[in-house]
Amino acid sequence: MKNPAIGSIINGYTIGDNLHVGGMANGYVAKSPTGQKVFFKAYKSPSVAIGWFKKYVAYQKTLSERVNQPSLRRFCVQLLDAFVFKYGSDTFYQVYEFIEGGHDMGTLLEKFHKRPKEVSWEQRTIMARVLMAGIHNLHEQKIVHGDLKPANLQMLIDPTITAGYQLKLIDMDFSLLSDKVAPWHGVAPYVGTPRYFSPEHLRGETPVTASDIFTCGIILYELLGGGHPYATDDDAEYKTKVADYKVTLPKLLGTITDDRGTRNLAETLHKCLSPDATKRPTAQEVNNALNGRMVPPPKAPPEITVNSQQIKLVDNAGVALSLNITGRIGKQLLKKFGEHSQFAADHQFALEKRDAGWILIPQVDSPNHTMYNNEVASKPIKLKSGDTIAIGSRKSGKIILPLRVEF
Repeated sequence: MKNPAIGSIINGYTIGDNLHVGGMANGYVAKSPTGQKVFFKAYKSPSVAIGWFKKYVAYQKTLSERVNQPSLRRFCVQLLDAFVFKYGSDTFYQVYEFIEGGHDMGTLLEKFHKRPKEVSWEQRTIMARVLMAGIHNLHEQKIVHGDLKPANLQMLIDPTITAGYQLKLIDMDFSLLSDKVAPWHGVAPYVGTPRYFSPEHLRGETPVTASDIFTCGIILYELLGGGHPYATDDDAEYKTKVADYKVTLPKLLGTITDDRGTRNLAETLHKCLSPDATKRPTAQEVNNALNGRMVPPPKAPPEITVNSQQIKLVDNAGVALSLNITGRIGKQLLKKFGEHSQFAADHQFALEKRDAGWILIPQVDSPNHTMYNNEVASKPIKLKSGDTIAIGSRKSGKIILPLRVEF
C-alpha cells in the first residue's frame, strides 16, 4: 500500500495530516468532495487480493446499516463511504465522520487517577451508565464490538449535561455480527487489546456479547473503583489472572442509593469478570445496578419435564437417521445419505437433547457451513418439525445434503 501524500486526492477526498499509523490501517484527516472534514482510513489489511475481501465489504455494509439505526446513531461513529481506489495499487478505503472536541476514556482515566477530586462520583456513574446504555443498544442490534478499551471510547465535551461528556464508540471495522460468521473466521485472528482481552480472546474463541461485558467490567473497575483489576504488563501473567478469577470486589469511590445498592453494584462488576461467559451479567443488568435497581429474586423453578422425543433427519429419498440422545453429527454418520457426506466435517454439528426440546449446535469452524432453513447457522437453534439442516459449500455457494427434521 502506498501512503497518501498530503494534498493528494483519492476518489474526490483531499488528504490532510496523518493521524494514526496502525498494523491494519493508517488514518488521516481529509476533506470530502463537499468540503466536510472526515476521518479517512487506508487499509493494509484486508487487502483487496485476499479471498475473503468481497465478503468483508458486504459484512461491513451490514454492520454500517445496523450502526446507523436510531438507537445506536448517537453512540457510534458513522461510516460515510467505502470504496476501492488505485493509488499506487488497489487499496480499500473507508471514510468516517470526524470526531473532535473531547478525549478518549484512557486520557480521562489518567487524569482522574492523578486528580481524582476533579471529577465527582456522580459524573463517573453517569459516564458508566451512558457506556452501558451504548453497549446494550449495540448488543440489541446483534453487534459485538470485540475491541473495547478506553482508547476506543471517545468522550466528547458537552457542558450542557451533568456527565460533561457524550460517548462515541470508535474502531468498529472489525466488530462482529453475532448472528453471522465473520469472513475472516479461521483465517485471521479476532482483534483485541492486551490488558483488555476477554477470556474468549485469550482462548482463541469467537468473541461474543459477554466478551464485551468482560472488558466493560475492567473499564468500570478503573472508572468507579480506581484501578485496573488485573494490573500487569506481562501477557502471560494477565492470562493467568483472568483464568484464576481471584480478583476482589471493586472498592467503589462512592455509593449507589444505599449500602445494599452499592454492594449489589460491586458484586455485579465482579461478575463481569467471570471466566465463564454464561455467568456474566448483560449490559442492561449492569446498567440496572448502576442505577440502584436490584435484581428481583428468582421465581420458583417450574416442574421439570423430561424430553423423551426421538429426532429424525430425513433426506429427499426417505433415508432417515434417528437419535434418542445428544450426539455429534459428522461425515461418518452422514454416509448413509450418499456421496455428498464427504463435504461434512468429522464434527459438522451437534444435536443436543434438552428438556425444552432438541437444539442444533453448529461447529462454526468446520470447512463448510451448517445451514438451517437455507441460512448459515452460527449459534444454537431450537429445532421444530419441518426445519431443514444442510451443508453449505464455502467454495461454490451451493447448499447440499438437505435433511428434514422430524420428531
